[in-house]
Amino acid sequence: MMRIDPDVLEVIGSATAKGPALYLPGQLDIKLYQRVNLALGAVGGKWSRSKQAHLFPVDAADAVALLLNTGEVTTDDERGWYPTPAPIVDRLLELADLTPGYEVLEPSAGRGAIAGPAAARSSTASNSTRAAPTTSAPAATPAVSPQPTSWRCR
Repeated sequence: MMRIDPDVLEVIGSATAKGPALYLPGQLDIKLYQRVNLALGAVGGKWSRSKQAHLFPVDAADAVALLLNTGEVTTDDERGWYPTPAPIVDRLLELADLTPGYEVLEPSAGRGAIAGPAAARSSTASNSTRAAPTTSAPAATPAVSPQPTSWRCR
């Protein structure tokens, strides 16, 4: 477990959540910002320069709630999670040669490193090929699911 420092919790607690975006309060000292960014990254937040906010695959308030309540977060490394690198995904999908009727399963409940690009490729491959989620996970966030995410090519 990564213990979050009180000053980092204070910044996150005073941030404004609007849907998937979390807006930090004002300009932070660079060292404080780096620690805040680390904590937010551990719960799925990614800085968006264009939005000037940390964006989450779910509602930002929900994403930081447990962190704020416990002052701790389990990091990806502690969970044993490692993202599939984009070049590996590209090669995997090239070799898979997806055609209508194929089903693609994301092998972990990760962040959709395989399922998202598979869905995008099959939906743009041709007019007759498109991907549709076959789990209850919302289409906009196919990788945020406690179960493997499945995509069926049609």
